[in-house]
Amino acid sequence: MKMALLFSGRRILQARKLLISNPRNTGYVVLLPEIGDISADPLSQNDGLPEFSNVTIENCTASIAKQTLEFESGVKKIEKDLESKDVDIVKYMLEPLEILCTPLELTWGISKTLYLGNNTLIPTKTYLPIHERARRARSTKYHNDKIYKAVKNELSKEKEWDSEVKRVLDKFLLEGKLNGLELEGKNAEKLKETWNKLTSEKQQFKRKIDVQNQKFSHTISDYNIVREFPKDLLEKISADTRNILNGPWKITLQPHIYLPTMQYCPDREIRWNLWQALVKRGSGYSDKESATSIHIEEIRSQRHLMAELLGYKSFVDMSMQTKMAGSIENVKNSINTLLEKAKPAQDAEIKSLHDFATQNGFNYEQLELWDVPYWRRKQEMSVYNFNADEYKEYLPYPSVLRGLFKLSEKLFNIVIKQRKDVSTWHKDVEFYDILEPHCSAP
Repeated sequence: MKMALLFSGRRILQARKLLISNPRNTGYVVLLPEIGDISADPLSQNDGLPEFSNVTIENCTASIAKQTLEFESGVKKIEKDLESKDVDIVKYMLEPLEILCTPLELTWGISKTLYLGNNTLIPTKTYLPIHERARRARSTKYHNDKIYKAVKNELSKEKEWDSEVKRVLDKFLLEGKLNGLELEGKNAEKLKETWNKLTSEKQQFKRKIDVQNQKFSHTISDYNIVREFPKDLLEKISADTRNILNGPWKITLQPHIYLPTMQYCPDREIRWNLWQALVKRGSGYSDKESATSIHIEEIRSQRHLMAELLGYKSFVDMSMQTKMAGSIENVKNSINTLLEKAKPAQDAEIKSLHDFATQNGFNYEQLELWDVPYWRRKQEMSVYNFNADEYKEYLPYPSVLRGLFKLSEKLFNIVIKQRKDVSTWHKDVEFYDILEPHCSAP
């Protein structure tokens, strides 16, 4: 990796003075990774779309660096425009913010897709700084005192608002309050400190879970154990992708590996081992350094402190301000109402599943959590003759996609058209424009 040497002028002078009195002291050298020239966006094109075929870690990092600086500079310009008392808040605030957000959200989304799709291309330690930089930049529109005061002043006027504009302005007002723009002095500083601690603890928690996901694996050498595994699963876990029936087969905790393995693995001890590995992540059972309990407690503590600073009884009450449910009472009532109907049905299903498993060789008093996925699939096959893989031929991708688009166009009054004149990061990726009915594709 290229490295850049950064010397501060003051430190160089200090180092020279020290060299005279103490020849062994050589001063300070700070090493920083080089991210390249951010004067040009390596992912942008003239049509506004990113150069998908040019997506790399370096280009995502450079693009985010450039776009976040442009976004923050744009917010500063909006601040100046809002200084006028009679400014059109839609024209000079909402619309410019929407334009500023679009490229940043797009590049951020591409980086996230690359990370979630294959984190060997963008490892966690590389993606998290990208994510955090983009999140901080985007939050400036809700964490800006001048924008908040302008919105608050605008909403205090007695006038008829368009429903969409009113909803957006209310969002700015709520987010501003949740970001502490009503706080002053020590409370404002305390909130900032709390937020920084909370962010740090969440990152450490996630990092430890990711490390443990990557560390665990279970190797299967007996073909009889994997003989019922679907072909696509065998391709993912086989050591020899050219001959997936030879093995050995490596099982990991990645969801696309773990979940189907729990459904198809006939060996109860292996299922138990996988389940144990999953639920013990962060427990520190075998490695105290991997324990996440201290991070969880710190997250809870910082969230509670944040809620108190903002005038809420608890973090739950604060969180409900941005949720459709509206209050914790509504959530509890919904769960209790559902429980009344669902619990008896669940008990009956578990009993039925245990009876079926017992009739087919299960010799234990009760089903455990690592038993249910396997025996549920076996019961579906035996009783209902249901096998999800067999239905794939009746739901080919082109038909499903056409149906999805047709339904979406009807529900949302839009038009979806494919474009083939754009680059993509993989040959199987398709690109579509979502348009209003009166618009034509670019």
